[in-house]
Amino acid sequence: MTPLKHSFDSLKKAISTKLKPGTKIILGISGGPDSVALLHLLLTAGFSPILAHVNYHLRGLDSDLDHQFIAKLAAKYQLQLEILEIYAQKIPGNLEENCRLIRYEFFEQARRVSGAELILTAHQLDDQIETFLFNLARGASLSGFLGIAESDPKRYLLRPLLSIPKSVLLAYLKANKFNYREDKSNFDLKFSRNLIRHKIIPVLVQINPNFHATIASSIASLKEHLQNSQSSSQQWLSDHFDQQKFWLADFLKLKTISQKNVLQLLYKEFNKSSLTKQTLAEIQATLQKNKANLRKEFGKSYWICIKKDPKTAKRQVVIKAKLH
Repeated sequence: MTPLKHSFDSLKKAISTKLKPGTKIILGISGGPDSVALLHLLLTAGFSPILAHVNYHLRGLDSDLDHQFIAKLAAKYQLQLEILEIYAQKIPGNLEENCRLIRYEFFEQARRVSGAELILTAHQLDDQIETFLFNLARGASLSGFLGIAESDPKRYLLRPLLSIPKSVLLAYLKANKFNYREDKSNFDLKFSRNLIRHKIIPVLVQINPNFHATIASSIASLKEHLQNSQSSSQQWLSDHFDQQKFWLADFLKLKTISQKNVLQLLYKEFNKSSLTKQTLAEIQATLQKNKANLRKEFGKSYWICIKKDPKTAKRQVVIKAKLH
């Protein structure tokens, strides 16, 4: 078997091993190589996904040409197409984050309306590696190194190509003469991810020609260790966190990394987001002072407080809603 044939077999397995026949799917599609490759893989495997595309009107005529290209794909393969048109530049706040939130909200709306079972996106191994390196460069917390998850059952999300290098997807498209759209902004080096993609990763590949496989294995090992640690911390919370409080003495017996995990899990539960590294350190330092009546903000709507239990005089950590 040739290396290319072996790679293409891995593409087929990425679909056949992760999707049950007949599954109703929403496919987030941009018109770029990754999502177009995933579309053709799904079609070959016998699926008829509902295509969902967001036109952000960020790139002028190119945005409209992406839109038209996807409409032609939908017509050619007789697929249902859902389009959302917005002018993202006019929305205040972080542009990238706004686009991401709007995109996934739109995908979920399409899923609910259609009764689809899954939302698929075409994130691949290079995306995973870029995310890992980006988080490493900016000093993310350990949980930030988990990168992109292959699946998120609560959000009905699946990323079946996450272990596949982009080079394999490009070779697949070329071998089958499948057309796709190229986003010119992906080559603009003022964006950090593009700098990582076009300048940093090629140097790492020079150092280690098997860099993609090596870093993928390292990320998988790190994920396993972090997930085991988080699972242990989640169990601790199940055993100790009751009526929005736990005993401080029990918390202080935990190792530092477990204390951080517990606080991150609690913060995510109450705020649906993650603590920054600095805020996490500040909260942890406050609790380690072990003094009653200390408190720190725990998101926009909550305080994390140290209170003395009136019955036992022992100190408890309490999550309290702010009074507005």
